[in-house]
Amino acid sequence: MSALVVRAVTQYTGPYPYIDGLIMQVTRRIDSIEVRHLPRHEGRSNYTLTRLVRLWLNLATSFSLVPLRLAVFAGARWRWRRSGRRGGDRGSAVPE
Repeated sequence: MSALVVRAVTQYTGPYPYIDGLIMQVTRRIDSIEVRHLPRHEGRSNYTLTRLVRLWLNLATSFSLVPLRLAVFAGARWRWRRSGRRGGDRGSAVPE
């Protein structure tokens, strides 16, 4: 790993350190290796469905503006539909 990548990752002070996202902010030269996953011998995972969904939401929203833009668009559309302006000239903002 290059010194630039190490510096970027170690300087992160946010609450959810997503290593892949931090690395991709600095470089696009990334490779992957195959890993053999073995079954768990003892115990069970502490990740419930709720925790997994929260983790996914943190990952999805931490390094992209797309979720924020989608939320703003959905909120604006909901508000527009709720105000009764669904088409035509009904509910025009300009009084006659």
